[in-house]
Amino acid sequence: MPVPAVVDLVVDAPAAAVHRGCARATVTVRPEQSIGPVDGALRVYEGCRVVPGLAAQLHDFGDVSLELGVLPPGWHTLTAAYTGGSRYGCASTRPFTVLVLPAGTITELRVPANGVAPGDSLVVTVRTTDASSRACGTVGLYEQSRLIATGEVVDGIGTVGVPTWLRSGLHRVFAAYSGSDTHCPSETQVVAVAVRD
Repeated sequence: MPVPAVVDLVVDAPAAAVHRGCARATVTVRPEQSIGPVDGALRVYEGCRVVPGLAAQLHDFGDVSLELGVLPPGWHTLTAAYTGGSRYGCASTRPFTVLVLPAGTITELRVPANGVAPGDSLVVTVRTTDASSRACGTVGLYEQSRLIATGEVVDGIGTVGVPTWLRSGLHRVFAAYSGSDTHCPSETQVVAVAVRD
């Protein structure tokens, strides 16, 4: 039985990426001596665990692009590994480290032009700066520095109820998204809301 030929793997990865962003690592797969097409798979490991979403079936030599945004925020020490195939033996890279940052967000507050009544709801949207994912978590409605109401954001959309005790008149408010493990906090500009009787 012939000894499998050797495959080299070379990684080019950024030092940092954003969760659900478009940063990629490139793994170049090349033979030391070509004896035919490559088969098998390229997988990325963190410790002993295969990272879901960071794998590719190989049909040719060259560059394999891996989306680092699938990783959760935090430091990750990764190793790319070729599983071996019918002609080539297994190979792996040296460990490489990537810092994945939470996605930046933009929070917007929709205020009806004709004002609101106590008990009505205001719609809050929270989107990532690159529109790559939808945020979830808690949003607060503030008048100056006073928290006057809270609500939940699910898939980027939430509502905040106007308190029934809020007096009629013009109020200057803003909404603040508290952030999550995967998304940074953000807040709206201060806007004027007319509360009707």
